[in-house]
Amino acid sequence: MTLIKIIIQKIVNLFGYKVSKKNINLVKNFDTILKKIFLNKKIKIIDIGANIGQSIERFEKNFDDIEIYSIEPSKDAFKKLAEKNSFKKNVFLFNFALGEKKEKKNFYNYNNNVLSSLYKIDKKYSNNLDYNRKKIQVLSLDYFCKSQKLTNINILKIDTQGNEVKVLKGANKSLKKGLFDLIELEIIMGNYYENYSNFYSVEKFLIKNNYRIVALDRKLNFFNDKKLYCNALYIRKDLYKKLNK
Repeated sequence: MTLIKIIIQKIVNLFGYKVSKKNINLVKNFDTILKKIFLNKKIKIIDIGANIGQSIERFEKNFDDIEIYSIEPSKDAFKKLAEKNSFKKNVFLFNFALGEKKEKKNFYNYNNNVLSSLYKIDKKYSNNLDYNRKKIQVLSLDYFCKSQKLTNINILKIDTQGNEVKVLKGANKSLKKGLFDLIELEIIMGNYYENYSNFYSVEKFLIKNNYRIVALDRKLNFFNDKKLYCNALYIRKDLYKKLNK
């Protein structure tokens, strides 16, 4: 340690701090984790809640070779999604919702379409938001995977504004088979929508089917964010064990 460093260390010690070397190998976000796990592999992805293609752009940026199945129920968002991605041979686009079973349900399409959902936003938070309501087709993820003849998906991304648990319920057979290597999903625990989730409801399906949590993307505090949401990353247990070697 140089003399200058010693002096600086002694000064900050007076205030109760310590100077230490930063670990440049720290994993900072989900993308870093995904790249570490799926290094130099062809990646198959199901993108539930694709909106206008933000996740497609994200995955294309992080992986050289991907095949992505993007599902978006909003007609307005899907139109923009198709304009940007329909010409890509490795991207497959679907305009319906996923849930617990095959049915028709009301869909609330908000003027800020990233908020659109099968659930209405609570009146306390919807003062400046307009929406139209339409009946849309809902399918199960089990049915979708079977119809597309998908036998292994590396990344399942679920961002459905409060409908994540029902998507998992509709994927019961696929989860039991271990069809998905890694699951990234949003969990909304506040009262922003008329429906909310909790970790128990999510883990009830994932833990019993041999998935373990490996990351959360934010600290939660009701007083800072009434929506009280985070994104969670789960990995199949056999792959989790490989990470520990």
